[in-house]
This record gives sequence, C-alpha cells and structure tokens, in this order.
Amino acid sequence: MADWIYQGIDARGRLFTGPIEAADADEAAHRLQQQGLLTTRLVPHTQAGGTSPVRHHGRRRIDRATLLAFTDALSGLLRAGLTIEQSLTVALTLSLPPAAHLLIADARHDVRAGISLSESLAQVDGIPTYYVSLVHNGELTGDLGAMLARLQKAIARSAEIRAGILNAAIYPALLVVVMLLSLLFLFIDVVPRFAAMFARSSIRLPAATRALLAVATFLHRNMMGLSSGVLASIILLMGAWRSPGGRASLERLVLHIPALGPIIVSLELGRVFRTMAALLAAGIPLTQALTNIWALPGPGTLRSMLHTWHERLVAGESPAQSVASLPLLPAFVRQFIAMGNETGRMDDVLSALADRLEHDTDRAIHRALSLVEPAAILVMGLIVGAVVVSILAAVFALNTVHIST
Repeated sequence: MADWIYQGIDARGRLFTGPIEAADADEAAHRLQQQGLLTTRLVPHTQAGGTSPVRHHGRRRIDRATLLAFTDALSGLLRAGLTIEQSLTVALTLSLPPAAHLLIADARHDVRAGISLSESLAQVDGIPTYYVSLVHNGELTGDLGAMLARLQKAIARSAEIRAGILNAAIYPALLVVVMLLSLLFLFIDVVPRFAAMFARSSIRLPAATRALLAVATFLHRNMMGLSSGVLASIILLMGAWRSPGGRASLERLVLHIPALGPIIVSLELGRVFRTMAALLAAGIPLTQALTNIWALPGPGTLRSMLHTWHERLVAGESPAQSVASLPLLPAFVRQFIAMGNETGRMDDVLSALADRLEHDTDRAIHRALSLVEPAAILVMGLIVGAVVVSILAAVFALNTVHIST
C-alpha cells in the first residue's frame, strides 16, 4: 500500500494532520471519513531516499480520554501475543476516537522507522513522564502488555473518580443555581411590586418590611454594578490562577479551608500513590518514581512535598524516615509507608493506600454533596418565609389602618 499525508477536520472543526496507509486516494479518504474526519488535503508520500512523514502530534495536546483509549487498545492486543507493530496495525482498525487513531498511526510509523514506542510517545505533548517510563521499562523487560494494563487501570480509575464526583455534583449545583435565580427574581421583580403598593400608603411600615424593601431596592438599582463586580472578580481570579505566584497563593488558601482542603489532599495523594504503585511494580526505583511523579499536574504544595521526599531518600534516609515530618501527609499514610518499607512490598502497600484514600475521598465528597440539597432548600425556605412574613406584616398594618378609619 502507498503512504499518504492527509489534513482533515473533525466535527468540532479541529484540524488534524498525519500519515495513513491506503491503496489509493479514495480508500484513504473513506478510512478518514470512518474515523470522523473530513479530508481537506490528501497527497501521496514517496519513501524513496529514506524520507519519512513528519510527525504532527507534538504540536497539539493529547487529552486523558485519548490516552486511555490508546492504552486500553494496545494493552489488550499485546497481551494477546502480537508484536508492537502488529498491535498498532490492528489498533488502527478498531473503533477509536480520531485523535487516538492519529496517535497510533504516528507511533506505528516511528516503530517501523526503528524508533522505540517509548521514544515515540515521549515526543507527544500531554503524555506524562511516568507513562513513558513505564512503557520504556516494559520494552526492556518484554512485558509491555502487562505494563500498559497497569497504566490502563490507573488512568481508568482516575477518570472514574473524576466522573463520579462530577455526576454527583451536577444535581446540587443545579439546585443552588435555581435557588439563586429564584431568590434574585423574588427580590428584583416580586418585592418591588409590593413596594410600589406600600409607597402609596402613609403608614409607617414594620421594621422587617422596611429592611426587605431596602434590600430589594439596592439589588434593583445596583444589579449592573454587582454583575460587573462579580464578572471582574472572576476574571481577576482566573488571571491569578494563570500566574505562578497567584496560583501558589490560591492553592495554599484552598488547601487550608477546613472542609475542602483535606478532600483535595486525599484525592491528589490517591492519584499519586496509585501511579507510584504501578511504577514500583514495574521495577522502577522509588527515587526514580518520585522524579516522574512530581512532574504531574496538581497542587504546587504537594509537588514540593514529593520533591522533599525525593531529596531525603537520595540523602540516604529510609522511606519511613523520609516521610516522618512531611506536611500534608496524614498519620496513617506514614504508617502505611513504614509498613511497606518493612515488608518490602511497597507497591502493594501504596496500591492499598490509594484505594483507602480514594474510598475516603469519595465518601467525604458524596456526604458533603448530600448535605447541599437540604441546606439549599432550608436557606431558600427561610428567605422566602422571611419575605412572606415581612410582606404580610405590612399588609396587616394597612388593613388595620383602614379598619380603624
């Protein structure tokens, strides 16, 4: 088959470029269409003289879903006894996202050119360092299928936790939004109608009614200013989050919030320890595993703690000694690591530790979210009740004056 270089656009309008093998241009265009791409340019590539197609994945970022699809497909094929090149070839025929097909096509091209899979993946933006290290170790030991299976489990578990948190947060978030919009409508539209009615009366309104009308008048007159202030605050927070100093300050602030901080720490530590367990199970030393792990995205305070742990290990301290005084680590985490050091099964201990941290985090998040619904209903009920009582008090006062006269 001839090699072709294509450019295509997916349903979201994103441009993709890469190599594809097909007998002719019609077959190449048909295969690209099956992958969800509309071909905009398709030219034959001549491999005479040793030239090879140019890689393009390094110019765009691979997301978590693409990496998971790539890992899942390749691990199963390798464990079935296929070679790396055969696995990549078969993977191109599977029903995968277009971005995963492009990643597989580039990897197969590099493997055919004599480049190892780990070196090929190292050129792709968005693939973590620990992932490349595990693939490289699997190539050295000849057990790449098992290595990718560990990676698939770790990535899938992380994605499962994130999806579970997101799904659990959707209903409480919608409830809070509806509550805020309802209260805003109540104060901006409903209460001012009563205020106009009360303004035609000369009686002195009850204190609760006067306070209610003052709040409603303030919101009605300053809605544009308040909206602009909220929007400006969001923009400032986003700008601070993008700057290294501002991000570090916001992370420290969030981590010190009594209820939220421990949940974030447990969630991040669970992800770190599960990845470390996969690295250690692959035969990678603890110091090298830490070097790969602290490059992961996450709170800067946590990455700094991992760096300190690495420095103490390099200085000659044992794993138990090196974590004895590290911040953010709960006491039971230190006990688990000490037990792993004593038994020599650090990978199993870290995996069990990740399971416990993820279970505790999931339970704490669901417990907190389960409290949002009754809290929102209670707050809304109290505010609406206060509004109704304040309006009725004014109405009763008006009726009393009319009856007495």
